[in-house]
Amino acid sequence: MSVNLLLIGANEATTQELVSLVDATLSTTAVYQKATLSNYQNYDAANYDLIVCFANRYDEMVKKYGKEKVVSVEFVPPTDFFVAVSRIPSGEEIIIFNNSVSGANVMLKFLKFYKLEHVSYKVVPFDECSESETKEALSQAKYIIGTDGFVSSGKALYTKYSNYLRPDVTVMPSPPRTATAESVSGLAQIVTAINSDKALQEARDISKKLAEQTKEISIITQSAS
Repeated sequence: MSVNLLLIGANEATTQELVSLVDATLSTTAVYQKATLSNYQNYDAANYDLIVCFANRYDEMVKKYGKEKVVSVEFVPPTDFFVAVSRIPSGEEIIIFNNSVSGANVMLKFLKFYKLEHVSYKVVPFDECSESETKEALSQAKYIIGTDGFVSSGKALYTKYSNYLRPDVTVMPSPPRTATAESVSGLAQIVTAINSDKALQEARDISKKLAEQTKEISIITQSAS
């Protein structure tokens, strides 16, 4: 018996982070379908027990599917990434390149948690601002950071905006992120609860069927006598 999950990431790269999490922690208790923000509406939520998304998309998904149907997880870059950011000279401006403000704010939260305030940060949410604003900000940027899914080679920063980057720009993609302990625990508890409910309902259905069969046998026996 398995819980059926719909995993929704911003793009294929971030959805794969959700896949890796489920494969590593819930492989024996859950099955899943992958989706992205561009196509998740093509999937019928009624076919899934649970919608799994990133923390910055939780409110959006709750509005669409209801609170009881959605669980969010939060991912954090490895400490090596924050150490690298700490080495950027004081006073510099760093562009956080992401498809949304909410997504960039997740990284910004952890930058502040590690007290990396010797530099300033500017969020460039390329899906939420104009092309001209994005191009202008990137053309002036000396330092650009972001998740692997947006700023690594072959991702949006390069496929869409490589011609606007300074020759001396330093781009720092976050290495593969890991889910926070709280996220892993929360998801596991919910999946376990759903599986328990399914097992209980299956037991009730079997019990009901046996009772009906017993009644039929009793009627047949009485008729024969």
